[in-house]
Amino acid sequence: MQILITGATGFIGQQLTQRLVAQNIGVTLLLREWYRDERPLPPKLAALKSHFKIVYADLSNFNLTAQATQAARPDRVIHLAAVGATDPFLPLERAVRHNLHATLNLIRVCGEVAPVEQLLIARTPGERV
Repeated sequence: MQILITGATGFIGQQLTQRLVAQNIGVTLLLREWYRDERPLPPKLAALKSHFKIVYADLSNFNLTAQATQAARPDRVIHLAAVGATDPFLPLERAVRHNLHATLNLIRVCGEVAPVEQLLIARTPGERV
């Protein structure tokens, strides 16, 4: 089984990644481009880096989301990525673009471009939109 996780650098995503890796389940993290060169992984993920794959995309871009998901070849996708939970001053347009449009892009990709067995979408009441 191969699981693609969005939002893996967040609190829940880090815990989930650790547990899946400990169970020897194949994990791929879909991360923003800035994790490629500019921003280090959180320490909990950095310690496990040899145990998972990484693909990069901005979920608000349909084509990049499709390319990353196709490269990951997941059976299941767990979508945890969101903005706004820790930033109450986040501009509404950015929140909508990421939390709504990005989620819709991922749903379309998982249904039309790179079909998966299961797509789980988790939200938090703190995010805007």
